Amino acid sequence: LRCAGMAAAEADTAEGLRRWDSGATEEAARCFRLGAATGEFIPALLALRTLFMGHTHLRLVPDDPSPDQLLAAVDRAKRQDGDSGKESEARNAAERFIDGLLADPSCSASCHLLIGLWMRLVTKNYGEAVKHFRIAANAGHYFAMNNLGVSYHLGEGVPVDYGRAAELYQRAAASGHIAAMFNLGLLCEKGDGMPLDLKQAAELYRRAADAGDDDAMCALGVLYERGEGVPRDIQIAAELYQKAADVGNKYAMCNVGVLLQRGEALPQDLPRAACLFRKAADSGYAPAVYNLAVLYDNGEGVEKNTTEAFRLYQQASDAGHAGATFNLAVLYDRGEGGVQQDLQRAAQLYQRAADSGNQDAIYNLANLFDRGEGVEQDQKRAAVLYQKVADGGDLDAMRVLEIFGY
Repeated sequence: LRCAGMAAAEADTAEGLRRWDSGATEEAARCFRLGAATGEFIPALLALRTLFMGHTHLRLVPDDPSPDQLLAAVDRAKRQDGDSGKESEARNAAERFIDGLLADPSCSASCHLLIGLWMRLVTKNYGEAVKHFRIAANAGHYFAMNNLGVSYHLGEGVPVDYGRAAELYQRAAASGHIAAMFNLGLLCEKGDGMPLDLKQAAELYRRAADAGDDDAMCALGVLYERGEGVPRDIQIAAELYQKAADVGNKYAMCNVGVLLQRGEALPQDLPRAACLFRKAADSGYAPAVYNLAVLYDNGEGVEKNTTEAFRLYQQASDAGHAGATFNLAVLYDRGEGGVQQDLQRAAQLYQRAADSGNQDAIYNLANLFDRGEGVEQDQKRAAVLYQKVADGGDLDAMRVLEIFGY
């Protein structure tokens, strides 16, 4: 007889690890699926997500959650504070399970991989995560090779080393790991750790996309939209974005929304664009939050609501979106969006956006220094800022410099 509750999840996950070590990934996925069924047992959620990222065919769409959905479930489980007995049991069971793996002198490669995932994604102990990824990778576990590559790629627990990341991704990709193909494509696209090669990046994205990786579909779509590494074809880009959006990819949903907003490759449909931006924004994707804010600000596809626009600009700005920070500054500058005019706050926000390279923010900040509004008047600094924007081709800044002789 199967034990109940968390004990069942622990037993299913332990059996999944044994199947994974034996190379029976489909059986491992079945076990992890059972262990993750409650949406609370973090080790099963982590293992299932990792399997799905490496072998997309193991995901039985639409019955199985996406890797993003599994990661969101992990985040929810991490935030459980034990207010109810059920929540406390779930977190305690997860910690007990990982402690058991750590105490096992015969800990297998898959067990080390899972410990590394726990350390990286739950406790944020990146150094320990690397140690366990390395043990599993040295044992030939190509899922661990990909995760160790990510550590070197992002500089988590080790110094950034794109060359080492590329080597690990290549080894994992050679074994058929789909996410490793995508990650290798990222390095090729940027020229990090290997020669910049957009055609090779496109080919890697295509291989991963053909295997069902939605991030790769989106990345390949971006290359088609820009005409980088492939002939520019906005229609193919739209098809790739839509395919990825259909399985819940937040980046793709945002990109489809942009095409609908512009009426490019797809008929203009602002209400549908707003719907897609909202879905992607619900996943915390800052560009989608910003795009939705713009629609509320302008009353496009949704009823005009500057207060909601302000709230969304604030959310996107807090996530580091320079365009949102600029638009937030404009609302403070004008006293719109349900806030009183506050030129000092506007100047601070313009400065933040300017520091991120936003040209409009630099120009508006120059205006404030020129007039002494929200900041102490400093026309020399204003001139420097106007010149910076003029050097980028801004005609208004050129006229100001010419008229006032700055």
